Amino acid sequence: MSFRINATPGPWEVCEFSADHADALPGEVGVFAPQHPDSMQKEDGTWHGVTVCRGMTGPAKRENATLIACAPEMLAMLQLVWRKHVTDDPDIGWDELGDKLGDTRCNAMGIENFNDWLEGLKSDD
Repeated sequence: MSFRINATPGPWEVCEFSADHADALPGEVGVFAPQHPDSMQKEDGTWHGVTVCRGMTGPAKRENATLIACAPEMLAMLQLVWRKHVTDDPDIGWDELGDKLGDTRCNAMGIENFNDWLEGLKSDD
């Protein structure tokens, strides 16, 4: 079963806008959808396409953009968790669910932050 929302389809990726991008701030970071039908890679390797969001600046700009770029993956994960927890879908094993949850958290947080989070759980015991 697939669930459709009225949003730009994923996956989404973090991008840094170049200085020649219209209205771009120096070092501005954003999120774009490379697989959207209106996106394309130019011959020089730069992307022209659908921007999901932009304008992130400051010390955590890349981390903020990474979290936003993971939104489609996190939504898919929530749907999987719902299916297992609420409907007890037998096609989803608990180990598979745990592995996918870990992967999603790593993608959203970064592996280093994920490992720090895991260590923090151990110290709470």
